Amino acid sequence: MTEQAELLKATLENMSQGVVLINADRQIETWNQRFFELLGLSDSGVQRGDVFAELMQQNVFAKALFDAISFDVAPDKDFLEVEMMLDENLVLLVRRNLIPGGGILITFADITERSRNQIALRESEQRIRLITDAMPALISYVNKDLCYEFVNREFEKWFNRSRDEIINHHLSDVLGHKEYQTLTIHIARAMLGQAVNFELEHSRDPDNVRISNKTYIPHFDEQRNVIGFFALEQDVTEQRRTARALKHAYDYMEQRVNQRTKKISEINLQLRNEIEERQLAEIKLLEAKREADQANESKSKFLAATSHDLLQPMNSARLFADALNDLILGEEAQKLIRSLSYSLENLESLISALVDISKLEAGLIEPVLDDFEIDDLITNMVNEFTPQAEGKGLRLRVKTTQTLVHSDTYLLARILRNLLSNAIRYTNEGSILVGVRRRKAGLQIQIFDTGIGIPQDKLSEIFHEFNRLDAKKRRHDKGLGLGLAIVEQLASVMNHTINVRSVEGKGSCFSITLPYADKLAQRVKPTPAPLIDRFNDQLEGARILLIDNDDEICKGMETVLGSWNCNITSVQTLEELQEPEFLTELDPQLIIADYHLDDGDTGFDALEITHQHLIPHPPVIMITANYTNELRQKVREKGYSLLNKPVKPHKMKLALSNLLSNAKT
Repeated sequence: MTEQAELLKATLENMSQGVVLINADRQIETWNQRFFELLGLSDSGVQRGDVFAELMQQNVFAKALFDAISFDVAPDKDFLEVEMMLDENLVLLVRRNLIPGGGILITFADITERSRNQIALRESEQRIRLITDAMPALISYVNKDLCYEFVNREFEKWFNRSRDEIINHHLSDVLGHKEYQTLTIHIARAMLGQAVNFELEHSRDPDNVRISNKTYIPHFDEQRNVIGFFALEQDVTEQRRTARALKHAYDYMEQRVNQRTKKISEINLQLRNEIEERQLAEIKLLEAKREADQANESKSKFLAATSHDLLQPMNSARLFADALNDLILGEEAQKLIRSLSYSLENLESLISALVDISKLEAGLIEPVLDDFEIDDLITNMVNEFTPQAEGKGLRLRVKTTQTLVHSDTYLLARILRNLLSNAIRYTNEGSILVGVRRRKAGLQIQIFDTGIGIPQDKLSEIFHEFNRLDAKKRRHDKGLGLGLAIVEQLASVMNHTINVRSVEGKGSCFSITLPYADKLAQRVKPTPAPLIDRFNDQLEGARILLIDNDDEICKGMETVLGSWNCNITSVQTLEELQEPEFLTELDPQLIIADYHLDDGDTGFDALEITHQHLIPHPPVIMITANYTNELRQKVREKGYSLLNKPVKPHKMKLALSNLLSNAKT
């Protein structure tokens, strides 16, 4: 018996759980050391036969636990389970089991990590739901049993049902048998692993027929088995009604033309020319519709794409749009190009804002603080936004000084871009002034505008996420209301202070206070913003090597750089760089390299090859959709310039001119 008792004791001591056995007289029979550790109890002088209730009076935690599982709580239950948080660093799962003979076995398990994970998961789900509920589309997720597991607020409004009436219910129960049967073939394709996009007419009211554009994206597990699908649905009724109205109008006009042709033969040639013009207009309308449909289909990529996958095609699109803008086209085509450029700018702004706010919330942005002169950075920002301000008839002025500050040039540039963009957006006439003031706490950068101003009761709200000033009156502005939220959080990351004062109807002043640099610090120049374009002639005949694995990017870059009279040669693999005499015969004056290449290779790998053959090394511009501090720091250490995708051609032109000019001097 002694050997068995020792074996039992050893077994208890090796358990991760705390264990205590109490007899029918509520006295301690046996225990392990883990029991005392978890409850913070002292085992000094504790003996078999001690009263359990007295032992549990040593501290407030133990007393609270005893009150929750005492023998008077649910005495008729053989099993009782209680989860208790003793403090923010300890959560216990306590189980009370009645055993034959009136005894009680109590176990204590540390579930702190599991509890934290559950809390983190709930918070993540809340953030995702906040974003999806704000989107003007029906978003849902259907599992392999064809039951809903997730729907957003727009989905609930569309079906006029609460979330509880939809979640875990079969598609046919929510959609209705008739509509479900119509969707069966599309659902089957999605469950076979195919992405599906289609339009459907349906009506819950005979007088209100609606048209929806639906997209189903299959969801795969690690073994590539389909375990459900994501569904995105948008109401396109008004677009289709407009298209039908245009078609009816065209048919009517064509009929009138035919009637007049029969009656007035002497103007027959004029009428034929009119018909041809209308036919040309029809072709343009059909082409515009085709492009719009293609753009509409691409929205499904939003459900699965990373920020890199989204910014890569946007980069080539921006390059092609800029190249098209330089061509001599008809007025109708120019309108389409301007609309395309405007849409690309809005899309870039929306995606960048969502990516920035997500990274800020996840704590993925860390500042790289350094000492630098503020005047160059401010001057570059003003030069960058001057064309935009002049386009609205505004005067953009700057008053700066040569002062060393301690900050992150890249993040500070993003803050100033957001503030300048807001100042221009909300100012319809007058001017904008960027100035600096020396304060005791640091150097204060101030941006004054003569815009619409901000009501005093709204000053604290403008920094909230998804909050836009006067949003109802500015529906043409497609922003999400994240710009100032990003500004505040970026400033917080760098421990900088943001202030705002405003008079409604007269204007506003936003300011950020930066700490002064060490007086002994070396003066360095900021690099995030390109210098003013003083070197246009530097691009004439410049030999440029482009390294990018994306064929569309290469074509777009060749088109844009060719329009600037550059001699550009593009390669897509490391093998092309290693061809005999290729680099020495090309002798590029500047290299543009994409960071992400095929087969795990990077732009740094490609540049190692070029450095082996080209001495001295030509200047380098690294292009990437990767916004991490690690990559930014590595590019800086290598002495390269960095441009983030999607690349704005104007910025690239300034950077090329600056680097080529410096290389010659």
